[in-house]
Amino acid sequence: MKTNYILILIILFQFNFVKGQNVDSTAMNQVDSLIKLCKVYRDKQDGKSAFETIVLAESIALDKFGKNSKEYGACCHNHAVVLELFTKDIDETIRWYKLAISIREVALGKSHIDYCISLVNLGTVYGKMNNFTLAEPLIIEAKNNLELSNNKDHKLYTFCLNNLGIINMENRKYDVAERYYLEAKDIREKLSGKLTVEYCGNLINLAKLYFNMAYYEKAEPLLLEAIQIFKVNLKTLNHPFYSNSLTQLSLMYNKLGKFNKAEQLFLENLSLIEKNIGVDNEKYAANLNNMAMLHMDLGNYEKSEKYFLEAKAIKQKIVGITTVNYASTIQNLAILYSQMGDFIKSEQYYLETKYLLDSVKQTNHPDYADLLNNLGSIYCNLKRYNEAEYHFLRSIELHEKLFNVDRPDFAFALENLSNLYMQMGDYSKAEPLILRAKLKIEGAMGRQHPGYAHSVFNLASLYFLKNDFENCSLYLKELDSLDRFLVIKATQHLSENELQKYISIFSKRQDFLFSFTHNISQKNTLLDLKENAIEQTCYNNILFYKGFLLVLLNKLNF
Repeated sequence: MKTNYILILIILFQFNFVKGQNVDSTAMNQVDSLIKLCKVYRDKQDGKSAFETIVLAESIALDKFGKNSKEYGACCHNHAVVLELFTKDIDETIRWYKLAISIREVALGKSHIDYCISLVNLGTVYGKMNNFTLAEPLIIEAKNNLELSNNKDHKLYTFCLNNLGIINMENRKYDVAERYYLEAKDIREKLSGKLTVEYCGNLINLAKLYFNMAYYEKAEPLLLEAIQIFKVNLKTLNHPFYSNSLTQLSLMYNKLGKFNKAEQLFLENLSLIEKNIGVDNEKYAANLNNMAMLHMDLGNYEKSEKYFLEAKAIKQKIVGITTVNYASTIQNLAILYSQMGDFIKSEQYYLETKYLLDSVKQTNHPDYADLLNNLGSIYCNLKRYNEAEYHFLRSIELHEKLFNVDRPDFAFALENLSNLYMQMGDYSKAEPLILRAKLKIEGAMGRQHPGYAHSVFNLASLYFLKNDFENCSLYLKELDSLDRFLVIKATQHLSENELQKYISIFSKRQDFLFSFTHNISQKNTLLDLKENAIEQTCYNNILFYKGFLLVLLNKLNF
């Protein structure tokens, strides 16, 4: 600490001995040098010295240049940076960034890089809070200012593009996010080439987007390219971006059912993070969470619970129990207990998640709508139909409010509400919801998707319950061809465990078809449905699935 005071004293007095220097230029140099020293302390993670240094710079700037000067604006900006890095006082951080922005707008102008930096920093703070409504316009303004001042080659411009990509990806506006990410990638490649950390960061961001869009064939080569650059060209495995690439690739392999590859990458990443920065950090907790998801998908619920609880303990320790980050871990436990059939415990964790998101005002987001939908499903399983209906309706209303009606999540909420009404015997309410959900899923994912097949099955089930056998027959015919296509496709990318679950779903649908055939065979008035044709379909399906299972057994070497 004594060394720190000596450095500050040198800065304060060295300029007084420079011959011919006026008071203003001396003070300007003092402020500039103190800001640089503050940055040195920040890099050394010495928050106390950084704060003391910037406060001293502020007092000189106020005394010599006034509260509307560019010098004081620079001090305000750096004061905000120190608060952001070393405290949890978000309100004060925001206040100082806003003060810096207001001063720099007048003192420097909107086209100045420093003004744009303050905008982006404040936008990033809001982004970390998941307040994308406030974050996006700030970063868009910075981006537009940089364009108007011909600064598209500045690194801040690509930073803006990446942040806008993240915001739109989080808001599930994937086509908009893709445009931003691709532009950022092209600029990075043009300015610095491919063999840079920054370019790898762009590859990882784009791959994460494609992962969320289920474009796995596009995501994998991007991640493998990034990993190759780190290993072969940059020869460093300690950079956070390398860890990010391992995380994303392991998540993708998990999704594709390549569980051995996924687990190997997860374990490698956990070891790497522990070696570089220890275990008490968000990155280690996030990878524990990923391991938990892997084992949940495999049905290893005890292992999954162990990893989730370990991640929860770390997050509780480092970020507290009143943050969005902590809430996501709680929600994962709710999902796990739901899959285990422990709906009471699942409800408790979903309600805790909801309470946390309510308390930090994170209720205007698609994820919150999904939370309401999940809660509705829990109440449906618990036969608490009034509560289920309330949460499904709120989920649908929020999706509509957020203009999220073209996403699959909205369609799933519609489907869940329609299924609830079917269970309650209110078929007149169920029918328009299922029809709307089917159209939404078809538009978002196409007809050759399991989600679309599920909607067709729901419609067939509804018409069966309504004794509308003509419409039921039409949808069963469509479902039959879809199921054959999907079950063959499933063998190409699903794991053995997932494939068994998939075949179980199709078996359930075949049972429904047999039940339908039996019912119409008892009704002489339905001969126009071509009963013999339906019976022939049942027979053909038996032959198809028998042959399919024999081929599958040979493939799996049973």
